[in-house]
Amino acid sequence: LSCFHYLPPPHVQIEATPFYQDLELLEYCQDSSIGIISSEPCAKGLRRNHEVVRAVSDFMNISPDEVLIRWGVTRGFAVLAPPVFVNTHLQGVQAVGALCEPLPDEVMQSLNQCNVQLKTTWDSNDEEVEQ
Repeated sequence: LSCFHYLPPPHVQIEATPFYQDLELLEYCQDSSIGIISSEPCAKGLRRNHEVVRAVSDFMNISPDEVLIRWGVTRGFAVLAPPVFVNTHLQGVQAVGALCEPLPDEVMQSLNQCNVQLKTTWDSNDEEVEQ
């Protein structure tokens, strides 16, 4: 990012999930005070049934999508919740407030270990993206 701007951008929109964490970019953004907007927090639904996500979902009595959204919020990202999640899960201000509650440290440690570099969005550097 620093190659293209004299001043860093105030934020960047990237894919960031427990399953795809570009650690170098995330560290650079944090060190440069660049905000992260997580554009695909639920990994297009591809990991709703992942064993760790399911275990956290059951343990905390929340949906798998809420687990993934709250992972991003806990990391300090602005999260773009998918419209289907908003339409089916958010019923009022209290529901939105619940999404802002950070996940416990032990849950975050478990989810952070799921980083397998699974991209669900198009990347101009990649020939193919796993669907």
